[in-house]
Amino acid sequence: MNTGAFEIGSAVRSADGHREGGDAVVCRQFDESVMVAVVDVLGHGPDAHEVATRAAELLEAVRLSDPVRVLGLLDAELAGTLGAAVGLATVSRADGAGRFVGVGNTVARIVGRTERSMVSVDGVVGRRHPGVRPVEFVLEPGGLLLMHSDGVTSRFAVDDYPSLRAEDAAVIPRELIRRFGKNHDDAACIALRRMG
Repeated sequence: MNTGAFEIGSAVRSADGHREGGDAVVCRQFDESVMVAVVDVLGHGPDAHEVATRAAELLEAVRLSDPVRVLGLLDAELAGTLGAAVGLATVSRADGAGRFVGVGNTVARIVGRTERSMVSVDGVVGRRHPGVRPVEFVLEPGGLLLMHSDGVTSRFAVDDYPSLRAEDAAVIPRELIRRFGKNHDDAACIALRRMG
């Protein structure tokens, strides 16, 4: 998907032995920004898939672009369910200024002239977490924001995927899951590159 300011791609794969899983990705377009999210529901199979679908529906319908407020809505929506790890980020179309919040074991990385990992707080959305700590960042022109569930190992280095910096964003999530995905776990990945 090319939005003019950004190039975006995503992929989701269920764990071996399951037709559907508990991971989901969402991309929302706003006038001034783009919001991307990764959801990783606890468990696998139909029950986890049902909760992931519920989370994705809220994220696709929400009219807010502030990730802290969106995460609060999602926490209320998922109360009493299996719960989920969630990573949310918004990036400004104008200058690439971004804000990330995460709860649980989702991973967010910036790949550009330098690399940066952004840390999620411990906890489970819909159950318990100590509150979020927003992380501010700037996505430079050509820079890449990668977010994925723990179904993709977080230990891969950019050198393990030499074409990552130049690869089309539509290809990157599928390729990351193929190369670094854990077959026993659901996997979800979204890539957002700032054009320019």
